[in-house]
Amino acid sequence: MTETLSDTHSPADPILDVRNLSKSFGTEKTGGAVEVLKNLSFTVGRGEFLTILGASGCGKTTLLRILCGLETADEGTVLLDGGDITALAPEKRPVNTVFQSYALFPHMTVYDNIAYPLKLKHTPKSAIRRRVGEMLDMVQMTGFEGRYPAALSGGQRQRIAIARALIASPQILLLDEPLGALDFHLRRRMQTELKRIQRALGITFLYITHDQEEALNMSDRIAIMHGGGFLQLDTPAVIYDSPADTRCARFVGESNLLPAVFSAPVDCDLVAVSVGGQTLCVRRGAYPPDAFAALKPGSPVTLSVRSEQLQLCSSTVPADSILLSGSVSEISFAGGVQHITFTPQGLPDTSLVAVRYGMEQNLAPGMTAAFSLSDGAAALCLEESAT
Repeated sequence: MTETLSDTHSPADPILDVRNLSKSFGTEKTGGAVEVLKNLSFTVGRGEFLTILGASGCGKTTLLRILCGLETADEGTVLLDGGDITALAPEKRPVNTVFQSYALFPHMTVYDNIAYPLKLKHTPKSAIRRRVGEMLDMVQMTGFEGRYPAALSGGQRQRIAIARALIASPQILLLDEPLGALDFHLRRRMQTELKRIQRALGITFLYITHDQEEALNMSDRIAIMHGGGFLQLDTPAVIYDSPADTRCARFVGESNLLPAVFSAPVDCDLVAVSVGGQTLCVRRGAYPPDAFAALKPGSPVTLSVRSEQLQLCSSTVPADSILLSGSVSEISFAGGVQHITFTPQGLPDTSLVAVRYGMEQNLAPGMTAAFSLSDGAAALCLEESAT
């Protein structure tokens, strides 16, 4: 697996430099080793919020444990601010970690939990009081100093865990699915809080999650992880609008995969394709350069089309657009958004989902509906089998 299929926004001032990291674990059943990280290399910018996004088992937690020193890599190097920390013990690394379980000491008050890292360093009591006060103010928990963790809500405990991790001013804060145990509404509020804290302090955050919404809402860049490597590392906008391959398209957001035929480049950003005999200009996006160079007129390609780009319309084709009409198979309504599933005429093996804000009362399963797709709305997307 390549390091990334797309990384158009590499940091100008990297603080973390991970080089050729590999890790395998032996298994009793097979007697062999399972490769969890595969020659992984990437950099994280100073003050950046980078999210590692992937499904369970992709290697993201193993990566975090290696970065914080709880796991040892088989091969590779970890550089922090230019210094090699690969072999350093966890307590010697200017790195702190926030876990999903919070890991607060139940017998300690909020004050003592937050102060604990500074007490280990024998920091003067006056400095500890000042720093604890600053952290409580930062996480908006002033006045809770005397409470114990059992008397706090899930969101409050999470804030205390973050304050404790930040009080010693780490160069990087690692967060391992810290919001996973919270309910939906509290998780949304904590996303905003985490980003506010990160911006206020200017500390580099490396965030681990399987939740695409968290990644899109909070991150400066996102690395989509799969099988021990990165499929794509880029800004949320590029990840969403131009997934590098079909795995990325399926994993982030609601993306339709539309078959097409390559015609020719239009300019450095756009290419012409044929969709069911209609000509459409699509973005080259994050399509790998070597794969793009191999395309010939008539080559089959796949387009990534976000559901909101399919616009319900009449049989008249808008300018600079193509028309996709077909039989509606399903209609669902969720929170002010209507999802319309249909099969385009001439593409019997393709099912597309269009998103429409509000309700279209005149549509029902079995009816024919028409949707327009404008030039530049879709992007080339590498088929998984080609990666």
